[in-house]
Amino acid sequence: VGNGKLSRPLKQLCKKEEMENNVIFKKFSDNLEKIYNSSNLLVLASRYEGTPNVVLEAISLGLPVLVSSNCNEIIRLFNQNIFKFKTNDIDDLSNMLKRIILIEKKVIDKMCKENLKVLNKEFNLSKIISNWESVLLN
Repeated sequence: VGNGKLSRPLKQLCKKEEMENNVIFKKFSDNLEKIYNSSNLLVLASRYEGTPNVVLEAISLGLPVLVSSNCNEIIRLFNQNIFKFKTNDIDDLSNMLKRIILIEKKVIDKMCKENLKVLNKEFNLSKIISNWESVLLN
């Protein structure tokens, strides 16, 4: 989703690899909730990440997530209920996608509910205010 500087090279790569019918490029949108709600899984294949908002947004809307092993903070928070693959390992990413497809919906739904509990615990308003007060007042 988006139209950044890599859009064109990514589209060319899809064409070269004969995958243009399997990949959907969506332009920038102010209504990401609609995009999340029409999705079945968020895949974040980043090489480097901190706490990516895209993962938190997806979890808040009930999506399962698959992240690279470099998403340390996300893995720490949601360890048991997210899917992980080895960073820069396309075979591991592919294998994880195949495994996820075979998991029963009720198992995925349970994971998503648990993730939402963690999200509400770790990112609730009082905790965020307390953290900011600590930073700003010390």
